[in-house]
Amino acid sequence: MKRRFDRIGIFRRMAFYLAMALGSLPFFCVAQAQEQDGERQVIRVAYPVQWGLTQYDEKGGFSGYSYEFLQEISQYTGWEYEFIVINTGDINQDLTTACELVARGDADLIGGMVYSDQLAQRYEYPVNSYGSSYTVLSALEENAEINEVSYRHYPNLRVALYRGSVMRRQELETFADTQSLSLEYVECGPMEESANAVREGKADVFLTKDISMPVDMRAVARFAPSPYYFACTKGRTDLAGQLDAAILNIQESNPHFAASLYAKYFNAERDEIHLSRDEADYVKAHPTLRVALWPFQSPLQRYDSVKGEALGILPDYLRLVGEKIGLTFEFVYMEDHRALRDAIEEKQVDLVAGFYHDYDLAGSYGVSLSQPVISAQVVLAVNKSVKADGLSERIIALPQGYDFLNVYNSPIRLYPSVEECLEAVNSVGEADYFFGDVYTVQAITNQRYYSNLNLIPQAAILQEFCVGVVRSASPELLSILNKAQRGVSQGELQAIIYQNSGLQSGPVTLEVFLASNWQAVMVGVLAVCGVIILLLLQYLRRRSRVNREISLANQRYKQLSALSNEILFEYDIPRDRFTMSDKGGQFFGVSSTLEGFSRRVKDRMDLGTLSLSDLLERLEQGGGTPIDIQVRLGEDDFRWLRVVANIIRDEGGNAVYALGKAMDISSEREAQEMWKEQAQRDGLTQVLNAGACRQAVREALADPEFQGGALFILDVDDFKSINDQHGHYVGDRVLMELGEVLQSQVRHEDIVGRLGGDEFLVFLRGVQDREMVRERCIRIRERMRDLISKWPISFSIGVAMVGEERDFDALYRRADQAMYTVKNKGRDGFEIV
Repeated sequence: MKRRFDRIGIFRRMAFYLAMALGSLPFFCVAQAQEQDGERQVIRVAYPVQWGLTQYDEKGGFSGYSYEFLQEISQYTGWEYEFIVINTGDINQDLTTACELVARGDADLIGGMVYSDQLAQRYEYPVNSYGSSYTVLSALEENAEINEVSYRHYPNLRVALYRGSVMRRQELETFADTQSLSLEYVECGPMEESANAVREGKADVFLTKDISMPVDMRAVARFAPSPYYFACTKGRTDLAGQLDAAILNIQESNPHFAASLYAKYFNAERDEIHLSRDEADYVKAHPTLRVALWPFQSPLQRYDSVKGEALGILPDYLRLVGEKIGLTFEFVYMEDHRALRDAIEEKQVDLVAGFYHDYDLAGSYGVSLSQPVISAQVVLAVNKSVKADGLSERIIALPQGYDFLNVYNSPIRLYPSVEECLEAVNSVGEADYFFGDVYTVQAITNQRYYSNLNLIPQAAILQEFCVGVVRSASPELLSILNKAQRGVSQGELQAIIYQNSGLQSGPVTLEVFLASNWQAVMVGVLAVCGVIILLLLQYLRRRSRVNREISLANQRYKQLSALSNEILFEYDIPRDRFTMSDKGGQFFGVSSTLEGFSRRVKDRMDLGTLSLSDLLERLEQGGGTPIDIQVRLGEDDFRWLRVVANIIRDEGGNAVYALGKAMDISSEREAQEMWKEQAQRDGLTQVLNAGACRQAVREALADPEFQGGALFILDVDDFKSINDQHGHYVGDRVLMELGEVLQSQVRHEDIVGRLGGDEFLVFLRGVQDREMVRERCIRIRERMRDLISKWPISFSIGVAMVGEERDFDALYRRADQAMYTVKNKGRDGFEIV
């Protein structure tokens, strides 16, 4: 059944391309206008050469996080770039020069900028950032004595830092207070001098940002995350607006784009493993370790008695670890769990491969657990006559020693192996169901067909497997294994899993062959009947074998599809027939085969003027790249799917099939929307942050139906005294309650934001009456009496009425001046202009 694939992906691609076409319409129109003028818009980019962000090689090649993000932005804006390369060797001087170019208008934009109110007066910022960075303490990569744990125990951790980094030093002091760290500062010049202080042994760690960390160093502590932005020349709101729209399009069409760039440029895999002195001594003293194999776990691990060696994912993983750190492993096969317990208690083994990552289980065996090496989805194997709900009253089949898998507290029937558990569930009356990991169950069901089994993936349950370290062994051994695991790349681990996953058919036993080829036995018995009858029976046998192989392949396909979270589909274009896996039919609430698909697809999504053939052509142009699209399951039930599809053409070049798969990512999209909303909120007061509230007011002023408004700037008088006299906790409480008061005094359509520190912004829409504004000021002050009664504070409010001019910066200056007029008159009042 090679062409039984899921059709749903076509829905998703169609909806995605339709949304992209509509979302990109404004940029398309701009690009068309520019092409008619004979040229595309050229953006001048200040490009200070900086590792990771803006790289430039000796051959004139550009790369880096900011560079690739700009190239992706150009796909939506149609921009061409003129990069103004600045590379004197002094990064601080280069950054200063680049910022001056943008401020003077000699360059249009620069990347890697943090946001502050002071910088916002000099540069134009989009609302959306294009990444985040962390402040880090970094140690030399080769210095294994300082790691993510040991730095906390240094009596005086020597920190090299640039003497001019006031903000970064404040972030470190806050972090040190929360972690109870004792620090000794080694003040240095620019970044390279600070890094050299660590290299020369004058300091233990170096205070920097993760995006500018030298390549010979690694982070041992991360804190104080901060977003970074593209910044434009002041007044270039057109560029800032296009940047915003393009960044949003990138986030929606490829949510993992920024994370993949970060991993590419700032989180590359490390090939070397650095052991501490004690760990290296342990490896020298114990070159060979004995490893017990947890029973009944093929293909995770098994012992080949013919070859006399351990095979499987975990033995191969340990051999790779041994090559990296200089250890060899002697594998010991355990007949059952009693033998395993005896070997641990009698200290006959040092490690246990394939141990379940369960702390209670580890305690009962007397082992410590490494970090999980591999995780596997749990599969429920249930007899077809048994309903999957209400299993607590049913009999569970488990291998001996696996009682901890009885999650429903069912009556247990024990068997010597996993194969016998599946046989018991398959046989009516012996047992009702079985729990196992997908690797083991799949390996067994690939070898034989169970006619009475339903395999049901348990998406919410994962089993994690690790290496157990016998607690009588040295404590350094656990640390060595965890460090070695970080040195194993995902590519290496996936290669081991693939080689041992059992996706290919294993050897067929005599029992299985006789059960599935009984006609062959008949041919042998009837061979004496003559050559003609023999030839005829041979022909029938071959034909029957082919049919059985096809049937077995179909059964295996169904089982693999059921074990996966993906929906497989196939669209027969000439017949207009859409076929999907059973999981797809259940997901959409329709038959798994849909005739007349081109008509039915319009019931599931709005295609506008696009035809199905146009959408199929776009699918083919995608080249197998995953895309996210939205489909409708019910009148108000919309879901997001991630889809991969390919188009197959015949010899004449005509599209005949669309094959692909899809996965429900609605929860992921909902989480992205939630984080997007949170990104616009001030973390302390939950009102809009500075950038978001400024942008919201600008949009309100630009609304063609705008009918007046008033901008309030509110400042807490002498707020510093609150922090000095009562502490930052009280200061934070004042700001939080002030935010709540302001939100309670405005309507849903009004805007409340925190500009920074103790300064807040309120914008009332549709207000033209000065007396009404005056009354609102009085109401706000009255609502603040609770705050004034708790702490000796007062507030100064400046209000600017919107006139004919609708420029935010001018309006803000008027309100700010009014507020300072109140302060100059003695504070604790309001002024309306």
